[in-house]
Amino acid sequence: MNPFPNACASEARETISRSNPLADCPHLTAPTRLTRIDPAQPDHALADAFSSYVLDGDHPCVMARSVVNRKQVFAASYGGLGDEGQCAAVCHDLYEVLSVSEEEAGLYSLAAAFPDHAFHSEQAFENALWEQLMCMHEVDRQLFPWDPCVSEDPSDPEFSFSVGGAAWYVVGLHPRSSRKSRRFQTPTLIFNRHAQFEALREAGRYDSMRDQIRQRDVELQGSVNPMLKNHGEASEAIQYSGRAAGRGWQCPFAHDQAPAVADDA
Repeated sequence: MNPFPNACASEARETISRSNPLADCPHLTAPTRLTRIDPAQPDHALADAFSSYVLDGDHPCVMARSVVNRKQVFAASYGGLGDEGQCAAVCHDLYEVLSVSEEEAGLYSLAAAFPDHAFHSEQAFENALWEQLMCMHEVDRQLFPWDPCVSEDPSDPEFSFSVGGAAWYVVGLHPRSSRKSRRFQTPTLIFNRHAQFEALREAGRYDSMRDQIRQRDVELQGSVNPMLKNHGEASEAIQYSGRAAGRGWQCPFAHDQAPAVADDA
């Protein structure tokens, strides 16, 4: 499977010095419109819905509430989750988010919604989530190496997904999630920079924020999400979909040990 045509890959590698190496790629699907979520100016349906989802009611993630209030989340809608035609588009927008992060010296997240896809089970959503991430990796590996600060092996406790040479923690949301904190009206993947967590650790705030989130989750659900582990204790890959997976769960993601970007280095 290669959703990123060779001709387009060559063009992108030639423009690697630009802020977005996919900016001029003719094989992209129809361009998306990134919208910065601003709770004070709800002028976009997805942004407004996501802002309400995080800020209204008993949503347990205080970190999500914080970044939404600080306008550090972008939102965009795509087609079907796992659709090959959407992979380059999501990568393109993550590169845009990284560019803004560099320009504004901040750490930004992307809420990528897939309204064209409905799921009848948590397993079906999980399958599509990993199809999407694998497909995106096929695009990204031709342009960027894996973030050297995290592992590319999904069974490694140090694993984290990588796009644009940066590590991302992925949170899957959908209407049929068994976890109340993961139920959102539209199938959505939240891409959070791993550097956000490292910044909290350096500031000495990570442990207290983590404990607060887990306590709020207990108050909402009656129990802590059994899939949650501290980074370095177990791979975060099992947490992405939100489904309670068994001990025998194996991540379907496979990192290519020889990234195509290295071929022209």
